[in-house]
Amino acid sequence: MEINNPSDAVKYIKNELRPILRSEKNIQKTCRRLARFEVALIVYDRTFSKEPYHKAPVRSNRKNPSRNDLKVKRDEERHAPVTICTKRKMEVYKDDANSCASCSSHVSNLHSAFMTPIDASAHCARKNKSRARRAIKKSLVEEDRASERRVPESPEEPPCFTPENNINCVYGDGPDNMPESVRLQQFDSRPNSPIDAEINRIFYFSDPAQPSVASDEDILEQALVTARKCSDMETVRAILNLRIGEIIRKEQATQKSTIILSDCSNLADLHIDVVGIGALIDTEFGCQLRLSNNITSVSDKNNREALDMITSITASKNFNRRCLQDSVLIISLIPDVSKTLQCSYENCSFLITRLMSNGESISIGFDGTALAQEAFKMRETVDKISEELSREVTDPNQWWETRVKRNEYCHQLWTSRLPDVLGPALCLFTSGKKLTFPREVPKPKTALHTNFLGFAVRAWAHLNTQARNNVAGIVGMRKLDIDRLVKSHVHPEPAYMRSTSTYLVLGRLVQTLCFERMNICKGLRMSRMMSTRHAQYILRNDASGRCVDISDVFYVVDSQTNLAGSAETVGKFFQSVKEWDGYTSVAPPTNELIKKLNEKSLYIFAGHGSGSDCVGGWGRVVRKGISSTMHLIGCASGRLRDNGRTEPRGAVTKILDSGCKSILSLLWSVTDRDIDRFTLRLYADWFSGVRNSSKERGPCISRYINESARACKLGAANAGACVNYGLIPYCLNVPENWDKGLPNKINYKI
Repeated sequence: MEINNPSDAVKYIKNELRPILRSEKNIQKTCRRLARFEVALIVYDRTFSKEPYHKAPVRSNRKNPSRNDLKVKRDEERHAPVTICTKRKMEVYKDDANSCASCSSHVSNLHSAFMTPIDASAHCARKNKSRARRAIKKSLVEEDRASERRVPESPEEPPCFTPENNINCVYGDGPDNMPESVRLQQFDSRPNSPIDAEINRIFYFSDPAQPSVASDEDILEQALVTARKCSDMETVRAILNLRIGEIIRKEQATQKSTIILSDCSNLADLHIDVVGIGALIDTEFGCQLRLSNNITSVSDKNNREALDMITSITASKNFNRRCLQDSVLIISLIPDVSKTLQCSYENCSFLITRLMSNGESISIGFDGTALAQEAFKMRETVDKISEELSREVTDPNQWWETRVKRNEYCHQLWTSRLPDVLGPALCLFTSGKKLTFPREVPKPKTALHTNFLGFAVRAWAHLNTQARNNVAGIVGMRKLDIDRLVKSHVHPEPAYMRSTSTYLVLGRLVQTLCFERMNICKGLRMSRMMSTRHAQYILRNDASGRCVDISDVFYVVDSQTNLAGSAETVGKFFQSVKEWDGYTSVAPPTNELIKKLNEKSLYIFAGHGSGSDCVGGWGRVVRKGISSTMHLIGCASGRLRDNGRTEPRGAVTKILDSGCKSILSLLWSVTDRDIDRFTLRLYADWFSGVRNSSKERGPCISRYINESARACKLGAANAGACVNYGLIPYCLNVPENWDKGLPNKINYKI
């Protein structure tokens, strides 16, 4: 590896190396940094090296050789004679080796964390890397100027330096501290282990002639174990992304296509582990915080749920897919190898995996650059909307023009741009169908292609021409034959739309994309989960856990007393039902609200943000726990931010970690009048609705979230922000005369 290579990967490695060598605070932090450094070097090797690189002795005919003049000779010169080092060069390394005593205790501590023996002299001799590197470069020039003297063969001649006899006394007990020219002539190639690389010589092999070199997978596995013990989310995510990317590249080579279709169990398991890894760490911390709370808890039930949650998500290493009661759709972007640690998505792959309730899985992967661009643009749009709505309106015409523009962009994104980018992956948003093939339609060659064709038949009407061509190429059939197959399986409304649910587990960057608004998802029951393990835990609840008792509601409207219109419309509607309890145009006492969150069946907040000011911050509630179903109808109440290299986090994650099973929230900022219309329309339709399936005790809210957008003037920009996290609830025990406070006309009238 060229340490002077001016690439971003090497700059990142250099930045990571400096704190590794100087860190002596605690062993856990050092182990975590070393594990990350292992991954960084493997990322570098896989990015810039197509084959193992064996560097041989360097020779030049010039007195002052330039970098371009250094010629590398490989196998034929690996065993060239060793020249004698100059006295000045040996003194440099003697001084560095003598400074090892100051940190020998730190290195001995590192020995307990790793299996490879550690040499204190080697560690400290490289502490001043710049000084050692200058000595190496200077020695090359001096050796070129001087005539080469052979090592004396007669034992009677005066003793001179040879690497075999003088490693311990001169170069710090190992070849890792040798000058570059001497080490490369003595040994076959550069050490393959990243920690044994040139810029960080910590580990030492007892037999330099035959070192025990570990493979990249062994090194990644050791780094993964260390990172998991230290809860190093970034390193674990990087290792899993590396493995997923490697599987995708192998599948592309095997299938000879940039679009892969796979039912590989290993790929699905890795996808399960990598998406939502930060949410799992946060949930474990939140549960431990609640269990160790020295403040009197609201109820012992919350503590039992915290113990049950932490046991469920950390019970086993391998996820049991057969435990899922409903389908789970995992959607994420996989960074390019060179961007794995930075976790940026300039060049990335798109991967979508559908986990079915029978334990089977199916995945589609292809280039994700187009989807990443749409996600970046949507994130910028969300930020612009927030900024525009926070400013004072000086020109109403310009303000409305901008709002209409944002609404048109959101509408185009859901209806055309996002489905076009997803292409054949759009098929996995539906449920598979068992097919019967007419005589004139040939069957696919494999069972995997037949299963995927069952998804494609349901989604065929929503695919554009390019996506249909891709599907035909994947399954190896003519598009005309698929058209005939689709016509033979016409159905007015699939039964799965009335009885089954699909839960989305979204990775970084794609959180702001509202997949639920696409035409293919209309009529489907869809909700979001923070991870697949969260879905497994939450979906274990029986039917009673999904019920919302409408006669037991607590509401807070306009807690900051600056939304007079909301208090007049939404507040009046809530106040008209005598069974409901709450506050309008006044903030409730914090302790009372926290108590109500564990007593009431439904909590509704209509105001600014997520209503965290009413409880003193949602982080405080994690200690207490929440058992109510929550509807947070406020600007960006459900937005998850993943700036930098962090995992998606927000108020929703804290509320779910507190024990809440279902949250209705908004992904970005909205206007008050339109969202008030949406709120009234949603509750009016939901409370008066009928159940869709005999398995339910009341109407499900999922279908009404999409349908209530008709009440808004700018439905895509306002109602389009509404999504549900966790379970999809259904209502029962609706009070009599609940609609007494509804206005005569809810929908916007043009």
